[in-house]
Amino acid sequence: MSSSVAAGIIAGIVLLLVFSIWSANRTASTAATGAEKSVVVIIPKDSSMLNNNFEPSVIKVVVGYNNTVVWINQDVVPHSVISDNGYTDPINGKFDSTLDENHPFIGPNKQFAFTFTEKGEYHYHSEPHPWMRGTVIVMSQGSATN
Repeated sequence: MSSSVAAGIIAGIVLLLVFSIWSANRTASTAATGAEKSVVVIIPKDSSMLNNNFEPSVIKVVVGYNNTVVWINQDVVPHSVISDNGYTDPINGKFDSTLDENHPFIGPNKQFAFTFTEKGEYHYHSEPHPWMRGTVIVMSQGSATN
């Protein structure tokens, strides 16, 4: 085998290794950005009769990291998630799960997701169970503290 063929094979192997490392780092970097991360709030079975109506009842999220909240209804009756003060996000609209004409309530084993894009404290409740209450605290990336 000539030295130029051997050099070509070695160069090809090096390029393949560099591409593999770059591709793996790119995938890890994409996952680390948190673009797909969300925070889950459970509506537990018999929640309209319990003290723990939303689990957890207070959550903290960070804009651009984990600012999508998903409410999952594990109860046997429908619930909703509605802003106490009619909050409307500048990108995602009104914070209100009842706006879907086809599915105005979160049915059993169904979910509702909302992405918050503004820093703030957002209180919410369920209808027809207004005593069910929760809070989403949205922080900017620079203010993310415990």
